[in-house]
Amino acid sequence: VLYLWKAIWPSGLSVYYPYPYDGVPSWEVACALLTLAIATIAFVRLRVRAPYLLVGWLWYLVTLVPVIGLVQVGSQAMADRYTYVPLIGPFAMLAFALPERFRRVATAAALAAIVALAAVTLRQAGYWRDSVALFSRAIAWMTNEAGLGGKSSYDQYKLIPEPSSPAMLVSTMMAVSTSGRILAATTNREPRRPSTFRGSL
Repeated sequence: VLYLWKAIWPSGLSVYYPYPYDGVPSWEVACALLTLAIATIAFVRLRVRAPYLLVGWLWYLVTLVPVIGLVQVGSQAMADRYTYVPLIGPFAMLAFALPERFRRVATAAALAAIVALAAVTLRQAGYWRDSVALFSRAIAWMTNEAGLGGKSSYDQYKLIPEPSSPAMLVSTMMAVSTSGRILAATTNREPRRPSTFRGSL
């Protein structure tokens, strides 16, 4: 459901969306499942009159299943790149659903949307100019969108699974040491869980 919303309103994009290991609110899960159920039932009922709706919807659901996170891999909750193929379905539904008499109006609206999205894309592309800009944007997203405002980078670090991973600890220590905090890097050189990880990044 969130992927569909981002397709309609591409705001708050980030290269990294941390997995909510504290859990997702039950009401969000319920609303998402209810939305999917209502949409699926509606498209099944309309399969004779408008079969393209069911085809496009099933395309979206089936192609999204391998990357939806039924089996969690990595520390990300989602990734925008996962929708490149699945979103073909909803866009096909929209294209076939437009009556012929509205095609000119739809074409004009599409051109206006392309211009607006091109401007947004230009801004978004600026975040990818280098690694610092890209991940500074990701941190800003976690601070503002993920509700981590006011939390230290150590608290954000706890969102990442398997913090005792040697590669992750090496990267963390390198980041801390390059910021001039050599003592903090050497103090936390041993793998340990976040609850026993001393100091704040």
